Amino acid sequence: MSIFLTATVSLFAILPGAAPDDRLFRHSDVIAFTRGSLHDYRSYHVNFVSWGGYPTPDAKSVEAFRQGITQALTVGTRIGAKVGTRTDFRGFIDLAPDDWAESRCITVEGKPIIVPDMLTVQYKGHPAYWFCTNSPKFREYLKRNVTLAMKCQPFGIHMDDPLGTAAAVNWFGGCYCKWCCAALRDDLKRRFSPEELKSKGIDYIDRFDLRAFHMPLASVSPVRRPLRAEIQDFQSRASAEMFRQVMAHALRERGQRVPVSGNIGPAIASQGRLILEVDYYCCECGMGAEKGDLDKGMSLLTYKLADALGRPAAIMGSGGDHAFVQAKHLPSMVRCWVAEAYAFGNYFCAPYRLWAYTKEKGSHHYSPRDKTELAPLYDFIKGRADLLDGCSAPARVGVVHSYALFRREAGTMTTLVRELADRSIPFQIVIAGDEQVPTHLDPKQLARFDVLLVPPSAVLAAEDAAAVERFRAGGRKVVQRVNDIPEAMMIRVDGASRVRATLRLPDQPSRPAALHLLNRDYDLTADQCRTAGPFTVRLPRSLLSGKAVRQARYIAAPRWPGKDAADGPRPPVVSAELPLPVTERGDHLEIVVPRLDLWGILVLM
Repeated sequence: MSIFLTATVSLFAILPGAAPDDRLFRHSDVIAFTRGSLHDYRSYHVNFVSWGGYPTPDAKSVEAFRQGITQALTVGTRIGAKVGTRTDFRGFIDLAPDDWAESRCITVEGKPIIVPDMLTVQYKGHPAYWFCTNSPKFREYLKRNVTLAMKCQPFGIHMDDPLGTAAAVNWFGGCYCKWCCAALRDDLKRRFSPEELKSKGIDYIDRFDLRAFHMPLASVSPVRRPLRAEIQDFQSRASAEMFRQVMAHALRERGQRVPVSGNIGPAIASQGRLILEVDYYCCECGMGAEKGDLDKGMSLLTYKLADALGRPAAIMGSGGDHAFVQAKHLPSMVRCWVAEAYAFGNYFCAPYRLWAYTKEKGSHHYSPRDKTELAPLYDFIKGRADLLDGCSAPARVGVVHSYALFRREAGTMTTLVRELADRSIPFQIVIAGDEQVPTHLDPKQLARFDVLLVPPSAVLAAEDAAAVERFRAGGRKVVQRVNDIPEAMMIRVDGASRVRATLRLPDQPSRPAALHLLNRDYDLTADQCRTAGPFTVRLPRSLLSGKAVRQARYIAAPRWPGKDAADGPRPPVVSAELPLPVTERGDHLEIVVPRLDLWGILVLM
């Protein structure tokens, strides 16, 4: 029997009120990765914990989990539950002591696959086996876990690595377990004619066994084995269906709609079939810590794609990123990550306990050494909620994100958004999808732009290509390079080469606009941004949507001054609010900013 449902139904149709809420989180909210103490929640103003765990079947564990949720509410923190496909293997060994082995992901040689970032973990004498999400028994185990969690009435449900077995296929070439081989055979039989199957080397589909088919090629790299594309496509669809099944079960058990999430990043091409299945993204994102590279671009692409998809993103660095900043003691690097997230209208997870990993130490956690390092930045975010909440980024430039191109050349889009940000060009991404991401360019959405940037190698469906041509036929500009965007559509920062400016306008005209300034001139050796300023910001009036600006105030985020061994921790340096003159220069405004350490906000009134 096929593991797929006969129709693909979005989770949002399961319960009343299921459509994603544009205000699921306020822009000033703080989202945490995992549970902490009440002190942690207070120190970082945590509103929501995404990866909150789940209890074991033991009644004491269930009650403790319930009490943790109740106690967190006393400080204003809502706890969500989490279920894992790769890391939550211990309970499955306990649940099925006699037949868990047949649910392991295996290579073509029949060797079990071990979770790569848990190689040092042992449980009852067994390593951290990667269990197959196509196994009915393992799926029932995942459903059992969410049932236990939902009894405690958490405020959300999150799945860690919803790619499941699809990730094992992408990384290791497996799985060749009996469940995968049978389901793949059913899938191929349903999707391809006998003639097409013969062309792929399959003469008798009813007797086809993938493992036997590939066994003579065991020494060949998995990427070069026959049916590689068909296997990956099948497994990605199987993972999406598994995610829907487990989350649908969780929502039914909860009895009301709560936010659904997964360790899913919209900037990870292999997760395309999952990005429309969640209410928000809470994922790991490579931040380039070891290179001191603030502008790798992956985090910014994540934020801009999240905006395009109408779902907020709360990210953290990778395990390697967190291990590096812990080992080298680099709190200012983390501060740069936090500032970027909030300036671009999204979130960096509260850093009181972030997963870290090295081959030498295995899995461990990063936490600040003391409260002065990072908590004051979250104080600043909460204290300036009036400049964050109810604001959105304007743009006269639309950037077409060709999903087919993204799967083939992920780096093209990453480079593009980095270049746009470096030039402080306000832009919004619009998505031209494909069979994995079934969304297309909307002419009404395109109508808000004056310029449309379409990468030269973009692969567009016929309806998306037609939408671009209608845009062009309407007398508006279609370009292929950032250099072709008119200067009138960019915010100029003269006198500082590594400062990015991003504008956010309020939803109520009576409120001030906020121009965020981010210093990207980070010195890894000193763990500080080199001070910029004075410099001049030149803001085109056209970006203000008719809002009149007569004066400005400058607010600087607190700067961590470092730790002096003799004096101990020093308090963060907080710049006072400064009134700054606004000079009108024809079609733009000019404001001279005296100094920028990390993150400053020009309040435009």
